[in-house]
Amino acid sequence: MKDKIYYKIIKSAINDKLLSEKNSILVICAGTYDKEVFNSLGFQNVTISNLDSRMKGNEFEPYQWSFQDAENITFATDHFDWVVVHAGLHHCYSPHKTLLEMLRVGKKGDKLQNWLTQGDDKIELNMKYLNKNFKLKDVLHSQR
Repeated sequence: MKDKIYYKIIKSAINDKLLSEKNSILVICAGTYDKEVFNSLGFQNVTISNLDSRMKGNEFEPYQWSFQDAENITFATDHFDWVVVHAGLHHCYSPHKTLLEMLRVGKKGDKLQNWLTQGDDKIELNMKYLNKNFKLKDVLHSQR
């Protein structure tokens, strides 16, 4: 795998019982590597989404594919258990709007990963789990 940190973060979330292989997952700004990570960890209910109009829909089997603009996700509020993005926010015109969409569509919150490379390839991992229990849902509804 090309980005072992991504794999380790998802695996760690499983080990910490934050994610389950049975959860419904939407991966935005996604590609084949996202499929490889979730497939290798045994996830069953994953939807891979991106804006690639060349897709036919079967490229990410056994998972679903959906043409989605991360800033205007067409799925209903709380449709997925989790929404994940990896190396994709910088492609969005408004990363802030994308984060709000992730929070809206994910029931359990969204999982953001940030990492910082320091010194001799020493990686410092900073996992931040945003939970809707601190009234993020109210913020989202008030902005509509």
